[in-house]
Amino acid sequence: MNDAYKLLYNNLWLINKSRIAKLNPDYRLPQDIVAPVAISKPVEISYLKPTKTTIAELPIVDNTPILKQKPADIILNWDALVSTINNCKLCSLCDNRQNVVIERGNREAPWLFVGEAPNSDDDKECRPFAGQSGQLLDKMIGAMKLDVEHDAYICNIVKCSPPSNHNPKANEIAMCKNYLLSQIELVKPKIIIALGRFAIQTLLNSNVAIEKLRGKVHKYNDIPLIATYDPTYLLRNPDAKKDAWDDLQLAMKTKG
Repeated sequence: MNDAYKLLYNNLWLINKSRIAKLNPDYRLPQDIVAPVAISKPVEISYLKPTKTTIAELPIVDNTPILKQKPADIILNWDALVSTINNCKLCSLCDNRQNVVIERGNREAPWLFVGEAPNSDDDKECRPFAGQSGQLLDKMIGAMKLDVEHDAYICNIVKCSPPSNHNPKANEIAMCKNYLLSQIELVKPKIIIALGRFAIQTLLNSNVAIEKLRGKVHKYNDIPLIATYDPTYLLRNPDAKKDAWDDLQLAMKTKG
């Protein structure tokens, strides 16, 4: 028996002895069980070196546990997708919703605008960006010389309004993500405008701050993606509207 095997044998012997002692402190090992054996020289043990992980590979982190359930695979039929979303109960957001908020605009539009989560106005009217934030988004799209109903398809990364309009949580995003990816596959847009931190980070699989992602042309499955602020943020921070307009101008140049 070489020294490496002796070390393994000794460790197993000690583990078994410890387990037996815990189960029955009065038990004594039989005499015919061999005690640990001597090792002639120290045995070197090599350990795996830790690998480096880039920021882009890190998940979006919050303290919400990810549910083990997963939504169905990509759905490539509009009727099936809408029916599945309307009947979805994969996370707790379904408990408080009045309506599921799926889409508005043209399903064959070249421009896809993806927001973060429906608010209470969206929930009541059953369409994304229905309130003041929607009015601002419509003005932004109009300033791009686009028709909201013909040139744009608008949706959110989650389809139910979070209570008190809180930010979408990691498990809520995870449960809805395949619905969003199905919408993208079905629309086949020429360009994507991601509105707000959660939409941007979800589509780019990144936790990099929005300020570092703006002003660049990213790619989602070979589709150009431009990151900018959510209209709700712009209502609270009107000074950021100029930056958002710069982002939209970059999108227009990219789309051509």
